[in-house]
Amino acid sequence: MQRVFVILFLLFAVGCYNRADSPVIEGELPAPTLSISQLHKAIPQGEARKIEDEMIIVGRVTSSDMESNFYGSFMVEDDGAAVEVLADISQLHARYPEGVNVALKLQGCYAAYQRGVLQLGAAPYPDNHKRIVGFGSLEALDKVVIRSIDVTPQQPVIQTIGELQLKD
Repeated sequence: MQRVFVILFLLFAVGCYNRADSPVIEGELPAPTLSISQLHKAIPQGEARKIEDEMIIVGRVTSSDMESNFYGSFMVEDDGAAVEVLADISQLHARYPEGVNVALKLQGCYAAYQRGVLQLGAAPYPDNHKRIVGFGSLEALDKVVIRSIDVTPQQPVIQTIGELQLKD
Protein backbone atom coordinates (compact mmCIF):
# COMPACT_ATOMS: atom_id res chain seq x y z
CA MET A 1 0.00 0.00 0.00
CA GLN A 2 2.85 2.36 0.80
CA ARG A 3 4.32 1.66 -2.65
CA VAL A 4 1.05 2.82 -4.27
CA PHE A 5 1.17 6.11 -2.36
CA VAL A 6 4.79 6.66 -3.35
CA ILE A 7 3.99 6.00 -7.01
CA LEU A 8 0.97 8.31 -6.90
CA PHE A 9 3.02 11.02 -5.21
CA LEU A 10 5.73 10.75 -7.86
CA LEU A 11 3.17 10.92 -10.66
CA PHE A 12 1.59 14.05 -9.23
CA ALA A 13 4.94 15.66 -8.48
CA VAL A 14 6.26 15.05 -12.00
CA GLY A 15 2.95 15.49 -13.83
CA CYS A 16 2.01 18.86 -12.37
CA TYR A 17 3.13 21.75 -14.48
CA ASN A 18 1.37 25.05 -14.12
CA ARG A 19 1.86 27.20 -17.22
CA ALA A 20 -1.10 29.52 -16.83
CA ASP A 21 0.79 32.74 -17.48
CA SER A 22 -1.48 35.60 -18.41
CA PRO A 23 -0.62 38.14 -21.08
CA VAL A 24 -0.53 41.81 -20.22
CA ILE A 25 -4.23 42.77 -20.56
CA GLU A 26 -5.45 46.34 -20.42
CA GLY A 27 -8.99 47.70 -20.54
CA GLU A 28 -7.78 50.52 -22.75
CA LEU A 29 -4.71 50.34 -24.94
CA PRO A 30 -2.17 53.16 -25.11
CA ALA A 31 -2.73 55.61 -27.95
CA PRO A 32 -0.78 54.82 -31.11
CA THR A 33 2.04 57.16 -32.04
CA LEU A 34 1.93 56.05 -35.67
CA SER A 35 -0.13 53.77 -37.89
CA ILE A 36 1.01 50.45 -39.30
CA SER A 37 0.90 52.08 -42.72
CA GLN A 38 3.28 54.82 -41.51
CA LEU A 39 5.58 52.15 -40.06
CA HIS A 40 5.72 50.49 -43.49
CA LYS A 41 6.89 53.77 -45.00
CA ALA A 42 9.48 54.31 -42.24
CA ILE A 43 11.20 50.91 -42.65
CA PRO A 44 13.21 50.61 -45.86
CA GLN A 45 13.59 47.35 -47.76
CA GLY A 46 16.94 45.69 -47.20
CA GLU A 47 18.60 45.09 -43.87
CA ALA A 48 16.83 44.68 -40.54
CA ARG A 49 16.48 47.96 -38.65
CA LYS A 50 16.40 48.48 -34.90
CA ILE A 51 13.63 50.81 -33.77
CA GLU A 52 15.28 53.26 -31.39
CA ASP A 53 12.41 55.68 -30.81
CA GLU A 54 9.44 55.16 -28.55
CA MET A 55 6.70 54.10 -30.97
CA ILE A 56 3.37 52.36 -30.47
CA ILE A 57 1.14 50.84 -33.14
CA VAL A 58 -2.33 49.45 -32.53
CA GLY A 59 -4.32 46.90 -34.51
CA ARG A 60 -6.27 43.63 -34.45
CA VAL A 61 -4.83 40.14 -34.62
CA THR A 62 -5.98 38.73 -37.97
CA SER A 63 -4.27 35.35 -38.04
CA SER A 64 -4.27 32.27 -35.89
CA ASP A 65 -2.00 29.29 -35.38
CA MET A 66 -4.96 27.16 -34.25
CA GLU A 67 -5.14 25.34 -37.60
CA SER A 68 -1.32 25.32 -38.00
CA ASN A 69 -1.47 27.81 -40.87
CA PHE A 70 0.86 30.13 -39.01
CA TYR A 71 3.56 28.91 -36.65
CA GLY A 72 5.20 31.06 -34.04
CA SER A 73 3.82 34.33 -35.37
CA PHE A 74 0.67 36.36 -35.71
CA MET A 75 -0.46 39.19 -37.95
CA VAL A 76 -1.66 42.55 -36.62
CA GLU A 77 -3.72 44.64 -39.04
CA ASP A 78 -5.15 48.13 -39.05
CA ASP A 79 -6.76 50.00 -41.91
CA GLY A 80 -5.50 47.64 -44.61
CA ALA A 81 -1.86 47.52 -43.47
CA ALA A 82 -0.37 44.66 -41.47
CA VAL A 83 2.75 43.58 -39.62
CA GLU A 84 3.80 40.06 -38.63
CA VAL A 85 4.95 39.62 -35.02
CA LEU A 86 7.57 36.84 -34.85
CA ALA A 87 7.10 35.20 -31.48
CA ASP A 88 8.75 31.78 -32.02
CA ILE A 89 6.23 30.40 -29.53
CA SER A 90 3.48 27.88 -30.23
CA GLN A 91 -0.19 28.02 -29.18
CA LEU A 92 -0.38 31.78 -29.71
CA HIS A 93 -4.10 31.53 -30.51
CA ALA A 94 -4.81 30.91 -26.82
CA ARG A 95 -3.00 34.09 -25.81
CA TYR A 96 -3.77 36.33 -28.80
CA PRO A 97 -6.98 35.05 -30.42
CA GLU A 98 -8.07 36.25 -33.82
CA GLY A 99 -9.83 39.59 -33.42
CA VAL A 100 -8.18 40.73 -30.20
CA ASN A 101 -7.09 44.36 -30.20
CA VAL A 102 -3.38 44.79 -29.34
CA ALA A 103 -0.81 47.55 -28.97
CA LEU A 104 2.81 46.92 -29.93
CA LYS A 105 5.57 48.87 -28.17
CA LEU A 106 8.24 49.00 -30.84
CA GLN A 107 11.22 50.56 -29.05
CA GLY A 108 14.07 48.03 -29.04
CA CYS A 109 12.42 45.75 -31.63
CA TYR A 110 13.86 44.97 -35.03
CA ALA A 111 11.84 45.33 -38.23
CA ALA A 112 12.56 43.83 -41.64
CA TYR A 113 10.77 42.77 -44.78
CA GLN A 114 10.66 39.09 -45.63
CA ARG A 115 8.93 38.11 -48.89
CA GLY A 116 7.21 41.51 -48.94
CA VAL A 117 5.84 41.19 -45.39
CA LEU A 118 6.95 43.61 -42.68
CA GLN A 119 8.03 41.57 -39.65
CA LEU A 120 8.86 42.54 -36.06
CA GLY A 121 11.26 40.54 -33.92
CA ALA A 122 13.96 40.60 -31.29
CA ALA A 123 17.20 40.73 -33.29
CA PRO A 124 18.69 40.17 -36.74
CA TYR A 125 19.95 36.73 -37.72
CA PRO A 126 23.71 36.58 -37.03
CA ASP A 127 24.52 35.37 -40.55
CA ASN A 128 21.77 37.18 -42.48
CA HIS A 129 21.09 40.80 -41.52
CA LYS A 130 18.10 40.99 -43.85
CA ARG A 131 16.08 38.65 -41.60
CA ILE A 132 15.11 38.79 -37.94
CA VAL A 133 14.48 36.23 -35.21
CA GLY A 134 11.41 36.10 -33.00
CA PHE A 135 11.12 37.06 -29.37
CA GLY A 136 11.49 33.44 -28.20
CA SER A 137 9.82 33.73 -24.80
CA LEU A 138 6.55 34.91 -23.31
CA GLU A 139 8.45 37.30 -21.07
CA ALA A 140 10.08 39.02 -24.05
CA LEU A 141 6.80 39.07 -25.98
CA ASP A 142 4.93 40.61 -23.03
CA LYS A 143 7.36 43.56 -23.07
CA VAL A 144 6.19 44.35 -26.61
CA VAL A 145 2.54 43.23 -26.87
CA ILE A 146 -0.26 44.69 -24.76
CA ARG A 147 -3.57 42.92 -25.22
CA SER A 148 -6.99 44.48 -24.69
CA ILE A 149 -10.10 42.71 -23.50
CA ASP A 150 -11.81 43.64 -26.80
CA VAL A 151 -12.04 40.56 -29.05
CA THR A 152 -14.00 41.31 -32.22
CA PRO A 153 -12.95 39.37 -35.31
CA GLN A 154 -12.70 41.55 -38.39
CA GLN A 155 -15.36 41.07 -41.00
CA PRO A 156 -14.12 40.77 -44.59
CA VAL A 157 -15.11 43.45 -47.05
CA ILE A 158 -16.79 41.94 -50.11
CA GLN A 159 -15.68 43.64 -53.31
CA THR A 160 -15.75 42.86 -56.99
CA ILE A 161 -12.51 42.89 -58.96
CA GLY A 162 -13.44 46.27 -60.41
CA GLU A 163 -13.73 47.74 -56.90
CA LEU A 164 -10.24 46.68 -55.80
CA GLN A 165 -7.67 49.46 -55.53
CA LEU A 166 -4.06 49.69 -54.43
CA LYS A 167 -3.38 51.72 -51.27
CA ASP A 168 -0.39 54.01 -51.00
